[in-house]
Amino acid sequence: MGVPGLSDPARHVQTLTEFAMKEGFAKNLHGDQMVCVGVDVSIWICQAQAVVHSIRGPGTREGENPALRIIFFRICHLLARCIEPIFIFDGRSRPLFKRGMNVKSGKPHWMEQYIEGFLEDFGCPFYHVAPGEAEAELAQLTAQGLIEAVITTDFDFFLFRGTSLIKPPNVKADGDEVICYSADDIEHDTSLTCAKMIFLAILSGRDYDEDGLPGCGLTIAHQLARGNLPETLFMAATQLSPHALQEFLLGWRDELKNELLNDPHQLMGTKRPVLARNLPLDFPRVSILWLYTHPLTSWSGDGHGPDTTSWTLRQPNLAQLAVRCEKSFSWASIGTIIDRFHENVWQAAVMRMLLKPVDIPSAIDDKLSCASLLHVRQEKLGPGGLKTGTNVRGFCVETAMLVLAKETLSALNNNIQKNKMQKDHTPVYYWIPAKILAQKVPGLIQEFYAHTHIKKKARQTETRMVDTDEEIIIP
Repeated sequence: MGVPGLSDPARHVQTLTEFAMKEGFAKNLHGDQMVCVGVDVSIWICQAQAVVHSIRGPGTREGENPALRIIFFRICHLLARCIEPIFIFDGRSRPLFKRGMNVKSGKPHWMEQYIEGFLEDFGCPFYHVAPGEAEAELAQLTAQGLIEAVITTDFDFFLFRGTSLIKPPNVKADGDEVICYSADDIEHDTSLTCAKMIFLAILSGRDYDEDGLPGCGLTIAHQLARGNLPETLFMAATQLSPHALQEFLLGWRDELKNELLNDPHQLMGTKRPVLARNLPLDFPRVSILWLYTHPLTSWSGDGHGPDTTSWTLRQPNLAQLAVRCEKSFSWASIGTIIDRFHENVWQAAVMRMLLKPVDIPSAIDDKLSCASLLHVRQEKLGPGGLKTGTNVRGFCVETAMLVLAKETLSALNNNIQKNKMQKDHTPVYYWIPAKILAQKVPGLIQEFYAHTHIKKKARQTETRMVDTDEEIIIP
């Protein structure tokens, strides 16, 4: 659902890297200098499948399990920054009817177990099955301060009292650029509170009831939302028992009918007698209203939230990850495993190595260390987007590829290991934010600037003699 009224002033455009550096590395709220960002797994699965079905011919649809491959690349994109993704799965008790369709609540989607496996191998066992809808659980995770934001395109997140939303990028079109919304900015810039957004959904019809008030569109609903009806409805729905709420709605419904018939507060600028006559006697239904104001989450009843004790940072298991990718995508069999890991996985491993400490060591700890970062090649801004440009200072650092390649291939077939290791491998360079490198491996930056200073000084000491026709440089 899109929330009406969310114009440009209510959003903030920045790069995902910039967001992660500010909210994760700088603030360090969780002690690991990473920012926790929630992901609704069902939305990712639907989006990945839609992408695959919309593209014909070669490209995205080539290879095994293309939709799962898209999700794998998305995980890599997040882990290459200072981001801990928290993946939430829909539970069995989610609403059975949504967006005009019956919702299957039985067997989980086949991709879910693969995603869990990838997360385990990536060293990110941050996943949780919500009792109800994942988006309601994610909203509460932000409200309780357990995560900083949620990456989603579903603005119903704010109807469940979520606090901060990141609209994900189309990496090919937008680069690293994302659009960020916060509940505070929305209220400040558009006057839309959670109560008003629920009111708009109830009147105009949304996920749980597509009809709403028959004949009432978003324009009229938005006009009525400027009055007191949204706040009084929200307070009653959140504070009263179902029986008391039914009694309250008798008077509230009369107030709504009076607004439609007479427009006493000049909210609409005209009278709407037809809408008043169409007002159902049970509008709004308590069962629909409660899905917004009392969604089933880990805090419902006597709940105290999800068990986060397993949300413990680990180093990625590159060997096991390579085996899983071979089973899912056959990358080792077709000879692309090293290229795929170089382009998508290894930078996440390097970033995780830099952002120690971790509670549970892994095999790669003994092999990949700060000593694996060989030298700085150049100082460079990046990554960026179309509107933001490149705005985070960093360095391209040569990394010991042999360490990463050996660990990646170590659990694969011996013939695959032999064939891949015999090939010549060019140096690999990964962009690392300057603040991270300066804190973790300051010697690399000092060495780079010292070398740059020597080269600059050497150029300045060259004696230049200019002839009448050309410049002659004599060292």
